[in-house]
Amino acid sequence: MTRLLIPFLLLLVSLTIGSQGTANAAETIDREYELKAAYLYNIFKFITWPDKGTSAPPLQLCIIGPDLSNGALLSLDNKPINHSIIKVRQNVNIADVESCTALYFTDNKSYDQLEQLANQGKLLIGEDDNFTAQGGTLTFFIENNRLRFEFNLIAAQQAGIKISSKLLRLARIYNN
Repeated sequence: MTRLLIPFLLLLVSLTIGSQGTANAAETIDREYELKAAYLYNIFKFITWPDKGTSAPPLQLCIIGPDLSNGALLSLDNKPINHSIIKVRQNVNIADVESCTALYFTDNKSYDQLEQLANQGKLLIGEDDNFTAQGGTLTFFIENNRLRFEFNLIAAQQAGIKISSKLLRLARIYNN
């Protein structure tokens, strides 16, 4: 696990949002989502889902809402992870998440469903500043021009998700 943490730490330290001074807005957004996809891939390596261990085949990442990533999240499809693979499903209806391991919310229209999803063993991922406060497990945010992430440990515990202490050292922890 330490072998995996070093490249992840290097990624976090070396990459910044907007590091290309001449990038236009679309390129910056694309770069942000490329980073989010890379972060997710590495974050998944340090999470254990309930009754599935780290090698639950396949890990299904379901995108709730339109895929704003311009294909960056889709690039995770069929990537190997912990003796399994990642399968990405786009524009999934909130009623069809039974087989999903992780739900990525691209807009806040489905946030009212977070409470009913809380105990289903799913990693709930968002991009909104209030996502973890509303019961989400993981949210991405920009701080000092760097992509960072925050975990809601109460939401993770309710879902039965275990997060490596190595990963938690890199995250901001939500405290309600």
